[in-house]
Amino acid sequence: MKTILSAILVLVLLTSVSFAQEINFSSDDGLKGFSINNTQKKFSDNLFYGGEFSASFGSYSQVTIAPSIGYRFHNMFSTILKVGYSRAWQSDFKDASGSTLGYNQFGTSLTFRFSPVRQFYALLEPAYYSYETPVYVTPTTGLTGYYDKERREVPFIYLGAGLFQQIPNTRAGVTAELKVDVLNDKNSPYKKYAPVYSVGIVYGF
Repeated sequence: MKTILSAILVLVLLTSVSFAQEINFSSDDGLKGFSINNTQKKFSDNLFYGGEFSASFGSYSQVTIAPSIGYRFHNMFSTILKVGYSRAWQSDFKDASGSTLGYNQFGTSLTFRFSPVRQFYALLEPAYYSYETPVYVTPTTGLTGYYDKERREVPFIYLGAGLFQQIPNTRAGVTAELKVDVLNDKNSPYKKYAPVYSVGIVYGF
């Protein structure tokens, strides 16, 4: 856990780096033509927007939609705030009516991206979601038991990588990610280190 927290701290410090000045020599006689030009962009110039679609399938399946807003600190470093909603279902659990148990999940995450080249990035993504989880109900009579739901809070720490492909002649692009949860909280509905795949659209990245 200390290693994970240290990694988060290092990435936060790295993303705070930005270059705001440029030095120019505009004449041939030494310092006479020396000038410092402030080339810092407006805050809004570094914002980008997007949305993400992710899905995982198995005995526990989930489909997630997550709009996002991001800020680019540097060509290689950016951070993204996401708010997500998921619809999930569990095929081997049945409710009182005999139907597959379904859930409504929601939460948020903060992603840190490192892009050594524009088409590729590594990511660290702490996330916090509110999940409905199954609870077995034992009948008081001879009837068959069934599953009900209760809500629990689940933290995640995802590590992963992604690809970015720009759409020609636009500022938009498509992203594809693969990530795994390294925290594996006891209330997580996923198996340990189960991969999560996602596809998204980004504008201004």
